[in-house]
Amino acid sequence: MKKSLLLVFIFIGVASKAQIQRYTFKAGANYAIIPDVTHTEEMELAIPPSVGYIATQTTTASFRQQYKERAGFDAGVSLDYGLSKKFFLTTGLSVSYLRFKQSMTITSLESNTVDMELPTAGGVIVGAPIGSIKFEDLDGNRSEPLLITSDKNGETTTLYLQTPVLAGTTFFKNRLIVRGGATFSYLLNATTYKMTASYEGGTFQALDVKVDSREGYTELLASATVQTTFLVTKRIGVDFSANKFLSPIYSGKSSSSDQAKYNTLALGVSYSLTR
Repeated sequence: MKKSLLLVFIFIGVASKAQIQRYTFKAGANYAIIPDVTHTEEMELAIPPSVGYIATQTTTASFRQQYKERAGFDAGVSLDYGLSKKFFLTTGLSVSYLRFKQSMTITSLESNTVDMELPTAGGVIVGAPIGSIKFEDLDGNRSEPLLITSDKNGETTTLYLQTPVLAGTTFFKNRLIVRGGATFSYLLNATTYKMTASYEGGTFQALDVKVDSREGYTELLASATVQTTFLVTKRIGVDFSANKFLSPIYSGKSSSSDQAKYNTLALGVSYSLTR
């Protein structure tokens, strides 16, 4: 955070001595690509003495978080500050509305029971678990799923306020504009459809609940940015941009290797006012 603020102040100091070359208004569609991530968690269960023995069961589960992309949109304004005839700096403000669907799959589940103490008396204690646990409906049918989920479960939207800090130049008689640098994104809002379940007639029925909260998200993100603009006319251009985010989407204590991060692509149009 301190390094980000330092870069912004340096940029402001340089820009104060520069001249504004171009005002640009932009709008377009974006597409968030989020690679799947896998993480492992351990859970401990203390088995009470009432079942006939004392033990601690450790369960290790591996989860794969998957993300299905959806189209969103970007809109904003930028300013180009001229440093020389060919080079300039770019900053501005924009909003980025990103959409995706998240789901989770258990890829492995292992249990290990330790510290076992068998009962001294013979026979089977009432309440002791025997055999394996299986699930079935009231008719004894095990082939039908007991949990009916909704297609909306996991649908997520996020809205960010973005500020780029980019350096740029032009090619082909100023028709092609290329910029590169960093973009800082602040989370304004986040919504997620989550599942709650009810039990009726031997079947678990999933219900959709829309959660509107930024809790659990990383509020300030940083990304490496590349932007290109091809001017169809003197003022109208076709824009393409790509962002590789360096900060994770969700806050937490997981290692960086199992944290979900955005990669975004955007295509749109721009209208420039040059001086």
